[in-house]
Amino acid sequence: MKNHEKLKDIKLSEIKDVENNFVRRRKNGVRYLTSERAYKEFGLNDPFMIVGERINPTGKKKLQAQLREDNLDMVCDFAQQQEASGAAVLDVNVGMDKGDRNAEKSISVIGG
Repeated sequence: MKNHEKLKDIKLSEIKDVENNFVRRRKNGVRYLTSERAYKEFGLNDPFMIVGERINPTGKKKLQAQLREDNLDMVCDFAQQQEASGAAVLDVNVGMDKGDRNAEKSISVIGG
């Protein structure tokens, strides 16, 4: 018997993890957008969700310079502009030569 033939008899509600706990399944049609600190649940029948993606130093020399100086004014401005324009979620990318330090600082400023 081939592996995929064995799988057809397994009921998804009966799948267990390595510690013998039942694996929780997501609700039918529900998707999750996650970050390290939060998640947003949405379904295929929910209204269209705008994702703001302007917070990115690529090709933005002024933003790059501000990030090097630990100045997050432009990051906050971009976040406010995108939220005012209807963004439900922000894709924040501030990684540069300083690594995650800028990203962690930005997230704390934007997220509260």
